[in-house]
Amino acid sequence: MLYTEKGTVEDFIIQELQKLGWTYVNPEEMKLKRKGDFEEPLVVEELRGALKRINSDVN
Repeated sequence: MLYTEKGTVEDFIIQELQKLGWTYVNPEEMKLKRKGDFEEPLVVEELRGALKRINSDVN
């Protein structure tokens, strides 16, 4: 059996985070969300939406 970092570490971590309620976004989908801009470390629209959701009681 061939052991790779992806097979032994990445996949395991992805599964564990999904069990905790995290959503996995595959690389192709993330590329579309970031509109090809890999200089910005955050997906600003996603961040903005999340901040509004968790702070819905703040104007």
